[in-house]
Amino acid sequence: MHNQAYRPRARTWVLGLILITGCSEGADPTGPEVTAVWDGVVASVTVSPAQLTIGSGDNMTLTATVRDAAGNVLTGGEVKWFTSNSDCVNVSTTGHLTTLGPPGATISAVADGIIGTASVSVFGEHL
Repeated sequence: MHNQAYRPRARTWVLGLILITGCSEGADPTGPEVTAVWDGVVASVTVSPAQLTIGSGDNMTLTATVRDAAGNVLTGGEVKWFTSNSDCVNVSTTGHLTTLGPPGATISAVADGIIGTASVSVFGEHL
């Protein structure tokens, strides 16, 4: 048996800091997001309509449905909207589209890091 003096072990607790940054329209939807807390764990985001063809200069509002793993609709959190091509289709913070011209864009709705998309084709002259 060793004759060692008793030395209490130091315990270190690390407090994590979460850095949350935001993305604007036209940004990469896979990047960091600012989101409000959802009433459950987000498992899917569905954008409706999922595909549409719309004329240049037209407007439309998309909707995002957020669900948990059991298929229950979740509320209480924020959905962020993004466009893959702001030269052709703009999207507001509420999912409202304004089309500027062909060929179109993919619109993404992001809730708690989960992404749903819609394909928007635009016809007519570019504004």
